[in-house]
Amino acid sequence: MLTITDLGLVRSVERRGDGWVIGFTPTYSGCPATEHLLGEIRAAMTENGYAPGAYRAAA
Repeated sequence: MLTITDLGLVRSVERRGDGWVIGFTPTYSGCPATEHLLGEIRAAMTENGYAPGAYRAAA
């Protein structure tokens, strides 16, 4: 199984203050799965005990 990291969609993970900033690049501009994938990233971070942070999608 390929992950979003394997596919190169996660561009950066950065600790900032009490949270995290995740840089995410969709497969193409306007990708309909972007919001769903960002939601999955938020859920995975929370489930694994990481404080909520900012999640940004970069074109």
